[in-house]
Amino acid sequence: MDRQRNLGPNDPLGPDDLFLGDSLQQFYAFTEPLIAGELRPGSRLLDVGCGDGRLALRLLKMVPLGSVVGIDIREGAVQIARALRNGANADFWQGDAQDLVWLRRFGGSDAILARTSLHHYRDPVTTLQGYAAMLSDRGKLIVIDIDRESACLSLSGFPLTLLITWVTVLKTLGWQKGWRAISGMRYPSKEWRQHRLADVAHRKKIGWYRFRDIRAKLQSTFPSARVGRLASWCGLGGVHYMVYEKVANA
Repeated sequence: MDRQRNLGPNDPLGPDDLFLGDSLQQFYAFTEPLIAGELRPGSRLLDVGCGDGRLALRLLKMVPLGSVVGIDIREGAVQIARALRNGANADFWQGDAQDLVWLRRFGGSDAILARTSLHHYRDPVTTLQGYAAMLSDRGKLIVIDIDRESACLSLSGFPLTLLITWVTVLKTLGWQKGWRAISGMRYPSKEWRQHRLADVAHRKKIGWYRFRDIRAKLQSTFPSARVGRLASWCGLGGVHYMVYEKVANA
């Protein structure tokens, strides 16, 4: 069932194996209470852009969920996820999370989670509408994504936001790992710069690099959803979320 999208040499949406492992999970751990609070025990969860599967496997124990299907376009990420599942009721597949026809083969879901993956989508609104159609009645679509560019465009806000980001990194990862992460920001590798430029290109292409733009598009598409900032101090601008509950004939 694995199905990877064909990527051209100049495709800015190409997969990479950056940001896998405990460091990223620790940095975004503050998002997990919101996610877990929206899930019901026994739910079937579809985690799109699941990365190395650590979040999905923790949620499986925290709630506990009935089952998990994780999708990621990176082969390395899926291999790690499969190695970590250790008998858990979870399946991980390599594929394009925007391929709605392929995703429907997994059947309906009680919850669909997209954390820090939506800004990579070519057509996020259409993709989210497709996800909503795959939800069971009372099922929930949970979206969490970054909003770094807004602070970077503010000359007065950027230095303070950057300082807060560094403090958050040190507090979250500890001094040793945190300083390595900060050094990576100050002296980024070629791979980091490419990923950063791709992120900026994605947001500018779809007009989602400021929170007010994101909020306007999500609320116009899902007027009954809850949309807001999850933590304005994280990243270089913030983290926003949307929780949409599907109600039949609503």
